Amino acid sequence: MKLLIDCDPGNGVPAADVDDGLALALAWASPGVTVVAITVVDGNVSQNQGAGIAAGLVALAGTGTPVYSSSAIPAVEDRAAWRAALTSRRDDALARELWASEPALPTGVPTPGDAPDEIVRLAIEHPDSALLALGPLTNLAAAERLSPGTLARYASVVVLGGAFTGPTGVRELNFALDPEAAQVVLASGAALTLLPLDVTRSTWLRLSDLDEISSASPVPVVDYLVATARPWVTWISRSRGWPGANAHDVLAAAITLEPDIADYAVASVAVDLGRGEARSRPYYLPADSGAARIRVVTGFDDDRFMALVRSRLGDQTTSPTRGDNNG
Repeated sequence: MKLLIDCDPGNGVPAADVDDGLALALAWASPGVTVVAITVVDGNVSQNQGAGIAAGLVALAGTGTPVYSSSAIPAVEDRAAWRAALTSRRDDALARELWASEPALPTGVPTPGDAPDEIVRLAIEHPDSALLALGPLTNLAAAERLSPGTLARYASVVVLGGAFTGPTGVRELNFALDPEAAQVVLASGAALTLLPLDVTRSTWLRLSDLDEISSASPVPVVDYLVATARPWVTWISRSRGWPGANAHDVLAAAITLEPDIADYAVASVAVDLGRGEARSRPYYLPADSGAARIRVVTGFDDDRFMALVRSRLGDQTTSPTRGDNNG
C-alpha cells in the first residue's frame, strides 16, 4: 500500500495531541506500506510548527518521507481565535508540570512545496494510493477546489472527524476548525470512509500500554513517541477522570491498514454549515437524496486494534521501513 498522511502532529508541545505521531509510526512499521508523503494542516498546532515536528519524526525514524507544510486556511472560521483557544491550554498548571521535561526531537526540514499542490500531484502519480486525513480537512478541500476530482483519484480516503451525537454545542475539532472543508470532502465522490468521534471515544490508550510498547521496542522514534505520549495520557486522565486517552488518530491509521477490524454503514452525510450550536456537526441525509454515499465506521474490534498497535510498535527488531522517500 502507498499511503499519503495529512496530519497535525503536536508531539512535544504541552497539552497538544500526540496521537498523530503514533499513527505515523504505525504506518511506518507496517509491512508492505510505503508512506509516500506527509502533508501538514493547521489544527492541533499551526501547520508550520506541525511540519517541523513531522520532519523531526522523519529524521528520527530515518525514513526520508517528504513533509509538506501548507498555505491553506479555513474559508470561514476565525483561525486566530481557534489558535488562541488551543494555545491557552498550555497555560494549565498541570500541563506545565507534566511537560516540564521533554526529550529533544532532531531538527527536521520540511520539503519545499505546498500541501494542496502535493495532494493533487500525488493523486495523479499514485492513483492506487490511500489518503489518510487525521486533522482538519482544509488541505484536502483546497486540493479538491484546485483540481476537482482529485480525491476521487485515490483508491481510498479515510477521514477522522465529526461527531453525530454528544452534547449540543460540543464540536469535534477536525470538523469544527473548517466545516466548509469537511462538506467539500464528504461531497467529493471519493471512496471515502468516515471515522467519527462517536466511535473513537471508546478507544483507550493507557500508561500500561505505553509501558508495554516501550519495553518491547528498541526503535528510537517509538521511544520518543512513547516519552511524549506519557504526559499527554497522564494529563487527560487526571484532568478528565478518564482511564487513559482516546487514541483517535491511531485507530484511523489502523482502519486504513486493516479495514476488517471495523464495522461500517453506507450512507450519505452532510455537515451543518449554519451559525448555530450544531455548526460543523455531521448528519445523515435521506437515502434518496442523490448525495455521495460513503462508509461510516460504526464500531471496531478493540482487542484486534490494540494487538495491532502493540505488535507493530512494540515488537520491532529493526528501524521503520526505509525507502519511503519516493513521493
